[in-house]
Amino acid sequence: MSAPKHGQTTKSRSARKGNPGGAANTIGIHEARSSLSKLVDRARKGEPFVITKHGKPIATLTGVTTRIEKKERRLGFLKGEFLVPDDFDRMGSTEIEKIFQGRS
Repeated sequence: MSAPKHGQTTKSRSARKGNPGGAANTIGIHEARSSLSKLVDRARKGEPFVITKHGKPIATLTGVTTRIEKKERRLGFLKGEFLVPDDFDRMGSTEIEKIFQGRS
């Protein structure tokens, strides 16, 4: 296989053999530097890259997968543990009013 032309990526040997575990494109560091934003977009979409320097692999570029775990909401689990005063929404209102009016 000949060396890739400027701007081209090549499939790694394991990817050419059909090994899904090693399916990564190979790109030289100079080309990666000049097209980093495009490579990042492609990696984010699931296309991994191996970055090489003088033909030797030095880094991998892969997208980050995030999984937002939903916490289980347990409504009412503190019921009966404490009491909220009836005037809770008015507590400290006099002091707060004085602060906003510039009085201490």
